[in-house]
Amino acid sequence: MRLCRPPIDYERAFLEAVEQMHRRKAGNDRWSNPAVYWAAVDIGSDLMSRSYPEIKSRWQAAVDRAVDGVRSGELPAVIPPRYDALPAPGRQTTPQVAAQHLTAIKAMLARKPTSTRTCPQDAPESPTLSSGCAVATIA
Repeated sequence: MRLCRPPIDYERAFLEAVEQMHRRKAGNDRWSNPAVYWAAVDIGSDLMSRSYPEIKSRWQAAVDRAVDGVRSGELPAVIPPRYDALPAPGRQTTPQVAAQHLTAIKAMLARKPTSTRTCPQDAPESPTLSSGCAVATIA
């Protein structure tokens, strides 16, 4: 069966994968074949950080697996859309929450200072302040 297939230009597929993975970050990727995409996914970050000669045999094996996977239906014959990454846990926000934070920051900046630092020459060294300065709160 493989004798009937046109030969695969692995290096050309590698170059396409590198270019399209860069473009995918902005959602502008255009793949010539879904197997090239799936091979790129299989290789992972090495695709972007290694040269072709460094991963040539791994790349060729990944392309062969992807071609077989797409043909057998094990891998989808379509490339999934790119989704934006979710924010880290605890880092989720909405425009309303961001506006509240900005209002709070502006209020802090508008207030007068509530403490002053005094640094008398003869003040003993503080265990928490390396400069020997004391903090006085203004009531």
